[in-house]
Amino acid sequence: MLETFWSEPGATCGQLAALVADLHFAVLCLSAACSALVDDVAAEIGALRKASCNDALRVLVGGRLFAESPELIDRVGADGSAHDARSAPRVAYELVARAPAAAAP
Repeated sequence: MLETFWSEPGATCGQLAALVADLHFAVLCLSAACSALVDDVAAEIGALRKASCNDALRVLVGGRLFAESPELIDRVGADGSAHDARSAPRVAYELVARAPAAAAP
């Protein structure tokens, strides 16, 4: 079952890192709109994976940046991308289904 545990537009990497360190998230979704943020998104994904208590955390990206430049999905270290909000749950399920088994929280 896919559930939204926490959603906060404009959350800082530190806030997200604290959450993924304490709570077992299967998928983390991030959105970006402009290419100036590519390096920041890549750094944040790396930091969030490192902080996560789930070694199999999957990262899904979306937003105008990735829709216009899908090659950036790999560059930032994401596991996949959704073209729009409607497709995001399906893509998230697929990412979790393909993920290696992780230890339960």
